[in-house]
Amino acid sequence: LCGLVQSWDIEAWVNATLCCLNKEVDIQLLAHVIQAAYFFKREDYLLSLHKELEARCSGDMLATLTNMIEEMLPKDRSEKNAKIIRLLGENGIFRDVITGKNT
Repeated sequence: LCGLVQSWDIEAWVNATLCCLNKEVDIQLLAHVIQAAYFFKREDYLLSLHKELEARCSGDMLATLTNMIEEMLPKDRSEKNAKIIRLLGENGIFRDVITGKNT
């Protein structure tokens, strides 16, 4: 939930992902968290997550987790296919909700 409340915070997304690796948490939640985190923070999230996983895991476990995460991400990760959520501003100009830029 922290990742959604603070969608700009990469550390919140990494922590949410790591919490999903707990055996008490339904594994299906992991895919949703990874996909949402990637939607908001893209490659920055993946780099931070990988650093954290490297610090906690090694060898086969790290490779398994990395491969599993790759499988959960969209196949085409180019920016041209990124989704845009826009709201109409006061002066009739659309504003991208994620980036805050006028579109």
